[in-house]
Amino acid sequence: MTVGLKEGAVPETVCYCFDWTKEKIQAELDATGETTALQDIKAKMENPGCSCEILNPSGGCFLGDVGKVIKALKG
Repeated sequence: MTVGLKEGAVPETVCYCFDWTKEKIQAELDATGETTALQDIKAKMENPGCSCEILNPSGGCFLGDVGKVIKALKG
């Protein structure tokens, strides 16, 4: 799933508000077998808050897409 501005963009951004990329998630999975991406994003959505409607090219919340990317990367 490509969430970035251009298909095939590297790094492939999956969270514009808090700078999570597919590559950063993969690196965490490779190093530890898990990723903190969802927990980190959820915590930061509370404080300082997100700007999905401004930063995300789709204009909406990307949290569901991040979960899908993690699931796909875990295989």
